[in-house]
Amino acid sequence: MELSLSSITAVSPIDGRYAGKCADLRSIFSEFGLMRFRVTVEVSWLKKLAATDGITEVPAFSKEAIEFLDNIVNNFSGEDAPGGRGSERSSGETDEPISAAEQAGESGFHHGDVETERAGEDAGR
Repeated sequence: MELSLSSITAVSPIDGRYAGKCADLRSIFSEFGLMRFRVTVEVSWLKKLAATDGITEVPAFSKEAIEFLDNIVNNFSGEDAPGGRGSERSSGETDEPISAAEQAGESGFHHGDVETERAGEDAGR
């Protein structure tokens, strides 16, 4: 049986009768918020690796590649989140989404910027 969301069918009072009072928190504490912040951290980490001279596996990025990565973070939306397109995969045992950055990267990192594609391939070895 499928029930529509209402204050009486909500999983908790937070998304039920208090939903209006908590609406501003959804972008932070929801699955979307988790994915958005995770992509932000992973992109920042990739940029730091590329900017570190001693890490030869990830060569320095051009200004264009950095702008490309910044664009992924700055324009991350519900459509970019794995569940936003109905493509959420789970890890099998736990129903936790596979790496948010990995999935968002499938549509972002690996489609349009050769440097970031190469860094992703090298990191996977």
